[in-house]
Amino acid sequence: MEEHFSVATYHLPPASYANAPVPSASQVEYHQAKNQHKRLCVAAPATGITVYDLADQTPLSSLTLGPSFQPTTPAVARSVPSSSSESIRVKNVRKTWVGVENGGTGEVWSWTEEERKDGSVEGEPSKVVYPTPAPLSAIVAPRTLPAHLVLLSSTGELSLATEELSPLVALPQPSASPSTQTIRIHTLNSSSTILPPSITSLITTPSRAHLIFVVRTFAGSADETSLVEISKKKFKKTKRPASVAVIDQADSDVPAEKSGGSRTEVEIVLLDLAVKKDGETSPGMISLGTVNVPGSQAVISEDGFVTSLGSSGTLNSYRLAITGSGASTSVYADLFSATEPLDSHLILTPVKSLALSSTQFVGHTSLLALHSSFVLLSFAKTSIKPASAAAGIIALPTEDVPARVTTLVWDVRLGAVITESEINIPSAAFPPTPTPRHLRLALQPVSRDTAALVATPETGNTGRSLVFALPLSLPTSSVLAVVVGKQALTRKYIAQGEGVIAKAKKTEPIRHPKTSKGKLALLAASEKAREGLLAKLEATLEPLESGVGSVVDDAIAKAEKLFDKFLAEQRGVLAEYYQKKAALEEEKEKERRAAAVAEKAQVLTTTKKYRSVKTKIEEAIAAAGDAAWSEVTAKRIKGVSDVYRYKYYEVRKAMEEAMGQPIVVRTRETPKEVLEPALPSSFVTAVLRLCFPSPVVGETDFASTSSATKTWKHPTGIVNYFLKRNLVGEGLLDGGVTSCLARAGDWPNVQLALETIPDITEATSVALLKTVVTHHATTDASGIDVDVAGLPYPPPPLSSFLASFVESPSTPALLRQQLQSQLSAAEVLPVLQILDGWLVWWAKRGGGGGEVVVAGEEDWKSQGSAKPKRLPTNPFVAEESDDVATPPRVEDIIAVVQAILDSHFVTLLLQRQSHALLRRLSSHVRSHVRLQADLANLLGALSIFARAKEEQQREAVVIKAKKAAPVDDHKSLGATMAARIAAQERHAEVQDYSLEKFWL
Repeated sequence: MEEHFSVATYHLPPASYANAPVPSASQVEYHQAKNQHKRLCVAAPATGITVYDLADQTPLSSLTLGPSFQPTTPAVARSVPSSSSESIRVKNVRKTWVGVENGGTGEVWSWTEEERKDGSVEGEPSKVVYPTPAPLSAIVAPRTLPAHLVLLSSTGELSLATEELSPLVALPQPSASPSTQTIRIHTLNSSSTILPPSITSLITTPSRAHLIFVVRTFAGSADETSLVEISKKKFKKTKRPASVAVIDQADSDVPAEKSGGSRTEVEIVLLDLAVKKDGETSPGMISLGTVNVPGSQAVISEDGFVTSLGSSGTLNSYRLAITGSGASTSVYADLFSATEPLDSHLILTPVKSLALSSTQFVGHTSLLALHSSFVLLSFAKTSIKPASAAAGIIALPTEDVPARVTTLVWDVRLGAVITESEINIPSAAFPPTPTPRHLRLALQPVSRDTAALVATPETGNTGRSLVFALPLSLPTSSVLAVVVGKQALTRKYIAQGEGVIAKAKKTEPIRHPKTSKGKLALLAASEKAREGLLAKLEATLEPLESGVGSVVDDAIAKAEKLFDKFLAEQRGVLAEYYQKKAALEEEKEKERRAAAVAEKAQVLTTTKKYRSVKTKIEEAIAAAGDAAWSEVTAKRIKGVSDVYRYKYYEVRKAMEEAMGQPIVVRTRETPKEVLEPALPSSFVTAVLRLCFPSPVVGETDFASTSSATKTWKHPTGIVNYFLKRNLVGEGLLDGGVTSCLARAGDWPNVQLALETIPDITEATSVALLKTVVTHHATTDASGIDVDVAGLPYPPPPLSSFLASFVESPSTPALLRQQLQSQLSAAEVLPVLQILDGWLVWWAKRGGGGGEVVVAGEEDWKSQGSAKPKRLPTNPFVAEESDDVATPPRVEDIIAVVQAILDSHFVTLLLQRQSHALLRRLSSHVRSHVRLQADLANLLGALSIFARAKEEQQREAVVIKAKKAAPVDDHKSLGATMAARIAAQERHAEVQDYSLEKFWL
């Protein structure tokens, strides 16, 4: 949502006008659609009607009507091209209508003004008063109906009239008078799915047909409602509702709204200005049905999405559709003149039900339907005037807290908040009072890209009414890409009723249908053990919210003991399971061997089948790597019969014994490595949220947060175990796991997170680097002893942290941007010095670094000696034999050096003390580039070798296939042509390479 702006402000009506309506706003309808969003017509009670230009919020024309003006409808204006004006500056004729009440009856006041191109008027407006039988609730004058008005009476009657209010066609009023009504009219879209095909197929001119949506709220007791509305005609047979609608209603978890003595209904009306009958064209209007909607407020969009806001704070969305056979005639004109109602019913299919947060939505709320499934929701948080504290009364804030209106754009189909905007109400318009006072909010549609918000104080005559324009920037339809990344914003306004354990139970992993019974029993037992551990951890780690005291230390120690006990039990269960599995496999192997003894003696080693099976066995042995051939053949091999496998084992065993190489038979034993239990992501997330109950929100200065007065303690051993097993993702906690660790000062786990978590953002990693550089500007601290009671730890040595920082994955462009925005040139200088030392370390070992220039020693070139021989070490593999810790890989170091130089090279170039360091880094990078160029040239030569090897393998496959194929006297169709094409391709090869023959 773009930045909102204030359009106008008005004085409140006198105290005697307590029930006066709030100001209303509507767009000025123009003949051309491009001018729709430029003008806004505002009707203010006790003031008058004003037309504003939204481009600069200036009034273009004003009709002053005095303090007795109390409109019952919003003022609507329509501008059409002028053809009879005497002035050349007049371009349009603008007509304005507004409904007022006059002693129980209604009147419509109409003005005609001559409008210039800039929207201002020329001359005096002419006023006409039209009486109506009852006061009106709404007047609609869309530009698609250039000579007509749609009137909605306070009694609920809907009618079509001319501009002079001559009635043309009307629908009967409902049995009861509604308390509130809203109306929206849209041109019938050819792609609309609301109307059934039996009706859309009859429409002859879709451009003249309109759909009218009327939402009425009735006071009094509500009848029993259902999603399928049945016709009111007595004894009329109705069709059974569709099974899909019944199932959707039964399966939906929409809570039943208590009516509270009122009900809301939606009615759909079809209006057509070009109904042809007996050679004449006349307008027609027919009601397609009504449906009750649960909730105190309800709105509907042109695409049929109905959204209601319940009194219990539930935002429900439905999809409106019409079922039934629809029209019982094939003549379009007969549809409007039929005496019996249509055989169609409106149904509401539940889409989403969202329980809103009671702490956020505390004031008055207003709802407005936009296009597609987007709705605009606004609510106000009001202010209270500060009062002095008395005995036994909590003191209020000493400063005025201004009232604030929050507007949210929801996508009710996907259940997410798209945009959020806050509007601060000036204290002059809404002054704080000692007693609570609320704002009355009214959202009104202006255009597809703009909405109007009217805020008026609810009681009293102090303050002013404000009219705001809300620019909207939304896609044309609801798409999943719009809600990506809006989860945290949506959770802010949704009630969080479920706990950590309930969420973990809902997201348990799905079992494969072919899982064995023993494995299912093991998984079920593991799931039960995890649920028990979560319940214990939730009760144990409850004191972590305070973050102080010995109670927290005791809770952390107890939690880690519970987790260690859980791991020990799960490891024992896994060891027992796999021991039983290995023993069972051993028994099956013995049975297979005993069954194959008789057949094994009859197998001949000279047959073609044995040679083929022998090839498969040797391929399996080669693929096993370091495993002995006896261990590979002791297990079943895919595609090899047990008989031939045992035969191969005996033949090779006898051959090696004859050569004096007896094999050592190894018995099956349980693997020596410790078996770790499988922990699903839902369990890891639940444990981490229990360990970090307070998420990090917008904190990047980890030096100040870790040294704050409050300590954020957590079980470091549990987090360390998860990190070592690579089970943690950065997004498992709000604000990031690494940020939570840095806030608590758990730097050992921060370094481990940089090495094991692949999705840490560059902003977080650079913020951590800045904290370490600031704390250790020149010297490095000693190692850190991990102790539960030692939080927060001081930042680690810069060289130690920088090794983890270099090895963490990053995007070069984002890393360069964050280094430039968060670090200064003085802060990156010690980082570059350590990186230069690492490149020198690799250069001494022939690892692709630059020439080594040591202070006090001459270069090998100046001495005239031969170039020192480089050791054949691999620069991309760490060496463990050195006494000094091996630095990161050269390619990782070069990437960080490049990012730092790209972001701070100009600033470093202006500092003389950094010139020597830049020269050394240039030498390192130049040598690294030469190495890459050499590898690229070598890759070109090796690619020829690889192609020759692949060609030989393909030829071997073809020869093998020919040998296996049956002998035939004649060649298959196309074989001669294939051979000819292959010969032509060989002739087309490059001569230098075609002469080479690789015997591999």
